[in-house]
Amino acid sequence: MGRLHRFGYWPIGIRLSSLGVMAVSAVVAFGTFTNSFGLSQRFSLLLFIIFFIFNLACLLIYVIIQIVLVLRTMDDRWPLGDIFFGILFFLLAQAIFWFLSPLICKLSVHYMDGLFFANTLILLSVMMVYKYWDSITKEDLEFSLLAPNILLYNDEEYVGNSDADFANINGKF
Repeated sequence: MGRLHRFGYWPIGIRLSSLGVMAVSAVVAFGTFTNSFGLSQRFSLLLFIIFFIFNLACLLIYVIIQIVLVLRTMDDRWPLGDIFFGILFFLLAQAIFWFLSPLICKLSVHYMDGLFFANTLILLSVMMVYKYWDSITKEDLEFSLLAPNILLYNDEEYVGNSDADFANINGKF
């Protein structure tokens, strides 16, 4: 398949497959909660598999693909640090949420629990995913939204984005 289109996955089907996974998850969760569709609250193994095992498998596959992408196609190894810290923050969040939450709740006299710290670490993990993406892309998309017709980078030389070009687009200066 053309090496999975250079790790860009397949060009079509991502939205449809995501919608399918969401629909299956919703049906299994609803069926388990309401004891319908042959599912019951007493036997919730399928729900456990979908919400824990499947998501863990997706996370591992994503991380492995991104590590292979960095090692095989890039000269810079700094994005591996972004991946590492993203995984570290995520694992710390899970450990706090599942194991330390009762202790935090008890020590804070029930004013907070581990969910506060877990969500903060999940936020840091998501920020590391953004930092990873930012470190592997060449264009600076935050600034290209201000001036969409200016090419910021060319493969051979830096092009455009002078003050005159910016003034012509925004009508300022």
